[in-house]
Amino acid sequence: PTELAGVNISPFSGAATISEFRLGQPEGFDGEVLFSLDAADVQVVPASLLGDTVQVPKVHIDGAHLTVAFENGKLNLKKLMEQIQERTGGGATEDPEETPPADADASGKNVVIDDLRITNTTVSGSVALLPGQPPVKIDNLKIDDIEKQGIGSDSSDDKHEDAEGQINDTIM
Repeated sequence: PTELAGVNISPFSGAATISEFRLGQPEGFDGEVLFSLDAADVQVVPASLLGDTVQVPKVHIDGAHLTVAFENGKLNLKKLMEQIQERTGGGATEDPEETPPADADASGKNVVIDDLRITNTTVSGSVALLPGQPPVKIDNLKIDDIEKQGIGSDSSDDKHEDAEGQINDTIM
């Protein structure tokens, strides 16, 4: 189950906000919520969508919470992805090595994010390391806030891949 309290999209100004998003656990997992988000606020320069570089003045994400569960050899995040693929007819191949190579010309656009803020992020969950043993509980592990300016800009030392790596390093 998915719940969303509010969405506000202003296509001419390029602004979008969402509030109180909740995504339920996939079938077979305990607990009510896999992911929740108090608020997200994104702004894009609409005219930049037609060019080679998409200008994103602001990405602010607040109050994200992820509940990780590993039970009976199954991870809730992986189960969710499988359910999404089943319901959408996702084209995952049986063998990942058979995935066709991406077209080099379809590499996409450059993205410049002027102001990225990810605040008040927490992770909870339970991990059953051995079958038949009680799970190890994780209760509201606080992730350090992330604030970054000028991601992907020519004047920045941080390119998109570096920012993604920094976010992954911070979370892990």
